[in-house]
Amino acid sequence: MVMTVDHLVAVAVVAVVAAGENGVLESVGLETVGLETGGRATGGRETVGREIVGREIVGREIVGREIGDWETVGRENRGSGIILFVIRVIAVTVRVLMLVVRMVAIVGTVVVGVVRLVPGLVIAVATRLIAVVSRWVVVEAGVTVIAIATVACRGGRGAFRLRLR
Repeated sequence: MVMTVDHLVAVAVVAVVAAGENGVLESVGLETVGLETGGRATGGRETVGREIVGREIVGREIVGREIGDWETVGRENRGSGIILFVIRVIAVTVRVLMLVVRMVAIVGTVVVGVVRLVPGLVIAVATRLIAVVSRWVVVEAGVTVIAIATVACRGGRGAFRLRLR
């Protein structure tokens, strides 16, 4: 079983992972769309978090840096973290599926090998069984003949006389 991946999908996944790890998602993604223009700068994490209590209102008028560093990195890392988490889950799932495919292939190979070997094994076992049984029959027959001869033996001359009545 061969699994194929479209090249564009592979490039997109690599680009998203690289963007998340290089910080591109933090400056391109939620900062411009979600946090600043979408109303999060005043109603979201800023009011609840450190900015109103801490730096922004107290006097360090570094709104851009505050939003760029603390606010969006904290918020973005969650957003891009979720994206990266989903990508990692997909990657792990693909790895597990590939392991399962390999295990199925190995088991299939073993089963095919056993199926191919079974007729030979059956013939070998049957031949061996026939040989053992025939030896046993011959030995038993010999023992029986010797026992009959011993019982039927009369006198001290060693003549074998079978009494058949």
